[in-house]
Amino acid sequence: MGSPLANCNEAISAIREHLKEEIILPLLKAIFLNLSIDNKFYSMISNDPDYTLSLIHYPPSDQSELRLQSHKDTILITVLWSQKLGYEANLNDKWKPLEVMPGYVIAQLGQGLELMTDKQCHAIEHRVIVPNKTPRLSIAMFLGPNNEIPLINFKTGEILNPRFGDYVKQHVEATYDSSKLK
Repeated sequence: MGSPLANCNEAISAIREHLKEEIILPLLKAIFLNLSIDNKFYSMISNDPDYTLSLIHYPPSDQSELRLQSHKDTILITVLWSQKLGYEANLNDKWKPLEVMPGYVIAQLGQGLELMTDKQCHAIEHRVIVPNKTPRLSIAMFLGPNNEIPLINFKTGEILNPRFGDYVKQHVEATYDSSKLK
């Protein structure tokens, strides 16, 4: 019997490509078209983007507990797949659990996109609370532009940060306890 990891690379690559080509890039293109953002900015992001695919396991606990503090994602778009409850979004100043449906993903916009669109898109504050004695597995894919390009307000042309990567680093350090990130 072969290792269960034998085809792991192919499976991960297939998931990554599907999320990128079938969900994330079409969503980004639709947002830019809807907001009348010049296609050169879409090309700037989509030609050499930074994608991170994360497999996230929250082990069971004896009680329901906050497992990921409330925050807004730094990047442009996050796509999240899970088969268990636990993801909550702050909608109109109330925490609402989002229903999980087989075969569907949650797509959320990040603060990078909010800034790039002059706040015409809004990042969603969210958190994860794992129900009592229930493990939770998620797959998350994060899209950001290449870290070397500037963070630009596409509506005004203003450069908000000369490097997107520096913006991300500053945001993460300000949002999370940096002593735990090392």
